[in-house]
Amino acid sequence: MKKCILCLIFLNTYLFANSQFYNPYIQLDAGIPLDQKDAGMFCLEFGTSNKCLDLGIALDYESDSFFKEYNGEIYIFKDPNLHPLIQDGEFSYFENNSLQIVAKVDIIRLFFKESRHAFKVGGGYGIARYRDTWSSRNFTDASLAEYTLKSKSNFGFFGSLKASYTYSINPKFSIGAFIGGTNYLSAGILLRRKI
Repeated sequence: MKKCILCLIFLNTYLFANSQFYNPYIQLDAGIPLDQKDAGMFCLEFGTSNKCLDLGIALDYESDSFFKEYNGEIYIFKDPNLHPLIQDGEFSYFENNSLQIVAKVDIIRLFFKESRHAFKVGGGYGIARYRDTWSSRNFTDASLAEYTLKSKSNFGFFGSLKASYTYSINPKFSIGAFIGGTNYLSAGILLRRKI
């Protein structure tokens, strides 16, 4: 795994140093995870391209807290005769952040070099953090618990796969759609601009 990351970094550095390859771009993806309710996904990618190959660095964020409003209040009293007061305390949310090195191949430009259409397939690998928080207050009468608040967080290396279609409106600007993602399969739109 470490050898693969080092090879990608070396290749990226070499291609950035080669002046014929240096065609920088910035790309913004926005979409929704297909198997998560009320969630959103944003990705910002900066890279370089030549002919049918893109290499870059991507920072993405997935969460279901974009479209939710939380208002939970819990009061725990020192007096043992007073029970905790919970007002609208049930909630849950997740968020996933990642920083990855990405590589994509344009299938259309392998065969048609001057096409305004692009269909890219690729993926990335990098560092990711996943955090999930939830609460519950549905217990039986025999239970000693009245309310729980739990949170878990994972940190490690994750990979991603993505396919996208873009159409060049002019030589500098493209618009398109994508499917793929780091933690959840997402679909959405993308904007790309050559710098």
